[in-house]
Amino acid sequence: MFQHYYDYKRKLLLIHKAGLTHIILDTLNETFSEIHADITKKERFATYYHTGGIYNSFLLWFEGGMTETPAEMAGIVMFFFSKDF
Repeated sequence: MFQHYYDYKRKLLLIHKAGLTHIILDTLNETFSEIHADITKKERFATYYHTGGIYNSFLLWFEGGMTETPAEMAGIVMFFFSKDF
């Protein structure tokens, strides 16, 4: 996911600077909702909770100018998952 976004770095940073980054959150919510369409209401809350974490990770990355590589970002995010994930 980070590599895909990195490939569009220039455009994404322009979107972010224009204050339109919420479009990414909308897209993430829609995409994950489609992928997990058959889940319970409780699981849907969990999906949106995790989507918010992904989105906020992107925001911090954008704020820093996306200087970390996609591999570095994946390592940072994976640090927060439990060891048995």
